[in-house]
Amino acid sequence: MGQVLRRVALGKPDQILFRCVQSMPPKVEKAYNSCYSGGVFQLHQGDRLSLRIPRFNASFDISTHGTFLGVLRL
Repeated sequence: MGQVLRRVALGKPDQILFRCVQSMPPKVEKAYNSCYSGGVFQLHQGDRLSLRIPRFNASFDISTHGTFLGVLRL
């Protein structure tokens, strides 16, 4: 599995902040289901974040124990 996190800013091209793509075999049951990414980025007022999973048949667990996406202000 994996993910791509992009910064979407008005009037600017999208910018990939980080990506993690691993083990994407044709059979879903053989793919890894977690991928850790972390980093520090300066965001500006009006910026939006876009999280994309680059697999057409991926499922996304939005339960409190299934997924974590955190943003901290420094």
